[in-house]
Amino acid sequence: MNNNKNIEKSPVSYHIFLLPFRWDIKSNSKGLSDITFNDRTNLTEIKEILTKNNWVSKVFSVDKNHVNYNISSYYYDFVFDAIVNEKKDENNSIKDNVILNFEYDKKVCVDPLYIIKVKGNEKRKEATYSLTIDKINLDIYNCGIGILSFHLSNTDQNISFDDVLNINEFGRRIYPQFLKEKGNVETKKTFLADEITLKINDQPNYKWIEDFTSFEKIPNQPFVLPKYIKELLGVKFKTNENELNEKDVLVKWLVDDRMFVLCWYGDYFLSNKICQKIKAIHDIEYQYNYFKSEDWYKFNFIDTSEPTCQNVNMLETLNKKHTYDRWADYNTLYGVTRYSFVCLTDNYPNLEKNKADFVLEHMKGIYFHLVSLCLAQRSTVLRFSYEVTRISSIEDKKTEVLADLCKQINEEYLKFVNKMYFREVTAQEQGIELYDKLQEVMRIEHDVKTLSKEIKNLYQFVDLLVEKSKSEKINKIQFWAAIFAIFSLITGVFGMNFFSQPKDGLFSNFNTILQIVAIVLFGFLSIILIQLLRKKFN
Repeated sequence: MNNNKNIEKSPVSYHIFLLPFRWDIKSNSKGLSDITFNDRTNLTEIKEILTKNNWVSKVFSVDKNHVNYNISSYYYDFVFDAIVNEKKDENNSIKDNVILNFEYDKKVCVDPLYIIKVKGNEKRKEATYSLTIDKINLDIYNCGIGILSFHLSNTDQNISFDDVLNINEFGRRIYPQFLKEKGNVETKKTFLADEITLKINDQPNYKWIEDFTSFEKIPNQPFVLPKYIKELLGVKFKTNENELNEKDVLVKWLVDDRMFVLCWYGDYFLSNKICQKIKAIHDIEYQYNYFKSEDWYKFNFIDTSEPTCQNVNMLETLNKKHTYDRWADYNTLYGVTRYSFVCLTDNYPNLEKNKADFVLEHMKGIYFHLVSLCLAQRSTVLRFSYEVTRISSIEDKKTEVLADLCKQINEEYLKFVNKMYFREVTAQEQGIELYDKLQEVMRIEHDVKTLSKEIKNLYQFVDLLVEKSKSEKINKIQFWAAIFAIFSLITGVFGMNFFSQPKDGLFSNFNTILQIVAIVLFGFLSIILIQLLRKKFN
């Protein structure tokens, strides 16, 4: 009887949805374009805003629980500052932090649920999925990016593999990918949830429903925060720059309509089927079923009824490329794509029986931080690319101001390279291999190198503007120096009293003639000199 109860409560799947975004604080009455990068990404100010809206700042402590111990023993010390906040904020001095960790206040959360309602069509039935919210985290980075994450547990023993696919696909969408003339009706038939409800507790003002009906009328901007995320962040967070008041925070997406999906699913029959190996008579190596498995492709690439690759050869290539199969003979596979990190194993009771239930714990802790770090790296590159583009398109700023802006971005980029971008994060062999795979599929190394070139080109562009500005100032100085040189020449030849008129005397008329001739000559020479200088300096 007790065993049956344990099975009923044992996890069937675990889902973490991660939303990376860009944030900028309107720290004063000026427009965002007139506020420096450091002021727009002030950690102290955003912490003050968040803690007033049920977000609790967390400080990492190794001895808090076994999960924290596992994390601390897994990663190198120098990586820690980029994944957790270990610094106690006793003097409110957090300007040197790379990251601040927040968790939505658990005192407010009473039996919280993440509810996904899916519309039916010819290929699927209408369904509603209620997932238990373990926690809601928010990581804020000093470079102006953030990652919001929903940690969701599913213990419904009646859930099928197709249901798990639906949870991943429909639970991650935050707005319609496309619209037709009939609004979002067609989108809901494809891969947009009919409704997503975030129920924090039983109070009406803590139950937030997004049904996407606002998209029946085309919005004036593509990115609109769904209601449940808007309520979580608070009224200070807005997506329209024109609506910002002082101390408001502008939020912009860094990817598309999909949150990143981290998912573990335990299924004895599916994992056994997909991980079966076959060796034909003439084959040198074993062939695993997952090579050509449409089910594995759908789970890995977050598809539902059909794989989004309708080419058997390409499907096999992609399955091989995006699968980490070190434990395939134990019926365990990991999948890594640009927008997912998944793990398929035997069911949880069997994992416990075989002392392998730590796989789920690692997905919740160690691998969550591994994914978050790579997402943060990718998001930071996109953030800096935006800043480079913004600075290079500014036309009404003085060159000195542009040079300061460029210097700030370069300094922040160097901090990122030294404090967030690592070639290796752990000594564990599997961790090294998975980190390398994440880096590869997200193209982080390539993008970091490209960003370095972009910043270098920006520096050269701004240097040219600065040199041009200096040259123009020097030319003006030289121009006026040449004019005054004529006066010096006249006074040097004829003396300082040349223009004084004698009252009488034999040479008074002659002196007057000389003065007139000198003035005419001076004017003539001045005109010629001005023309020559203009040709030279222009």
